[in-house]
Amino acid sequence: MELILAVAMLAIILAIAIPRFDVPLTTKLRLENETRRIQADLFLTRRLAITHRDTYILKVYPVKNEYAIFKNRVVPQNQIGETRIIKTQISASGDNNFIFELLGNLAANSGTNLNLSSGVYQYEISVIIPTGKVNITEL
Repeated sequence: MELILAVAMLAIILAIAIPRFDVPLTTKLRLENETRRIQADLFLTRRLAITHRDTYILKVYPVKNEYAIFKNRVVPQNQIGETRIIKTQISASGDNNFIFELLGNLAANSGTNLNLSSGVYQYEISVIIPTGKVNITEL
């Protein structure tokens, strides 16, 4: 009985302590997860442009650490869905506007690279202009 109680208490203490213990592996996994989420939203923006045969923009706000999807122009009434917040401890830098045209390609004045970093880890999201294909590279 005492052994079961000791194991239960240890499990409770570990359940509280482990999420607060920021090991490099969890930092990398958080960054990778956030990178894949932004990649998925870039895919979504491209699909919207193709499906609706219109221009769609993924706008990144690096200072606020957030981004949003817009139809045609970056104005509040054209926003699609809610503003997505980039997780804390992850910083974004690079291009701010990813403009997808009706064929799924990027516009000539569109950004092509977004870098995400956390601690010593860094990922680059790049979009190929003629095809709109989204790639992730660990730097």
